[in-house]
Amino acid sequence: YGVTEMNAIRWSKNVFCTLNFFETIKNAKACGGMAQFLRLVDPLLVFPDGRVVLISLYELDNLLPLWWLQSRRPGVSIDHVFRLVSKCPELGCWSLPVSTETLVSLKLFRGDVKYELEKEKRILRQMLQDLDRPVDSMKELLSTRNRLSRYEKSDLAKEAYLLSLPPS
Repeated sequence: YGVTEMNAIRWSKNVFCTLNFFETIKNAKACGGMAQFLRLVDPLLVFPDGRVVLISLYELDNLLPLWWLQSRRPGVSIDHVFRLVSKCPELGCWSLPVSTETLVSLKLFRGDVKYELEKEKRILRQMLQDLDRPVDSMKELLSTRNRLSRYEKSDLAKEAYLLSLPPS
């Protein structure tokens, strides 16, 4: 899975990562192993304006003691990608200020294949429209997440296939 195809995806401009995460990408690229950087990332920081920062489990472990010591927490929340994309009312997912565009980016990065809302599908199509080989690229992305078995007959498969058709 090449860096070029990954860069062609129009990721949300509200998703960031830490320097530690960036260094992992750089080192993986030098070693020729993009799959190392594509390991599942779940913890993140959510800012009141809807921006999110992906962090590693190591960084989360270091942040939590500081977080617990603060008597007044800033407007930043520590959360998990799973909670944001799961739409589980009992988890309180609806109360975070994250846009649908950001959620779709997080879902794709996580390797999710279900995009049930029409708004999510539209955003997904926009994100993937610059890919040269959308079907192959999505299969490669899911393969790095060990989720390729979920691809067939999924919303992601349908959207990637439609984008791969020649314009009529």
